[in-house]
Amino acid sequence: MKNIVRIIKHEFQEAIIPTTFFFVVFHLIAFTKTLILEAYEVTPTGVAVATVGALIVAKAVLVADKLPFINLFSGKPLILGMLWKTAIYGVLCFVFRCIEELIPLLSKHEGLSTATEHLISEVSWPYFWALQIWLMVALILYNAVTELDKHFGIGSLRRAFFGTRPVKR
Repeated sequence: MKNIVRIIKHEFQEAIIPTTFFFVVFHLIAFTKTLILEAYEVTPTGVAVATVGALIVAKAVLVADKLPFINLFSGKPLILGMLWKTAIYGVLCFVFRCIEELIPLLSKHEGLSTATEHLISEVSWPYFWALQIWLMVALILYNAVTELDKHFGIGSLRRAFFGTRPVKR
């Protein structure tokens, strides 16, 4: 039983940082979308979609972190590892987002090919790509911070930002 609790605690600790980061990012995007659409008197579905999006992206990051080639550029300049991970995370997020759009269409239409045809024709591609661009920017920021934290020692940035600083006299 202690082993299971330890595993759950470890998994939760791994998931909390990307989930919190993308939770904030997706809610900022949803808030921006709400402000823009309000001018046209359109009511978006904000909080639930933002929360689900954050959970999906956080899961994509955690899945990617388990891939054997994710640390291909460890020991190289930080920018290489950061851009590599951003590309991998971006591809996985793209795939997860397409699957997210495809699932409701599978229940409406017969078969994967028909649902895919409807996906291509029904999805608002400008909105999809706008969100993907914001997501890539967020992934670059996320990777820059996590790579810097690893470089300076895990937890060093958290201590620098949230720890107490010595008083200079």
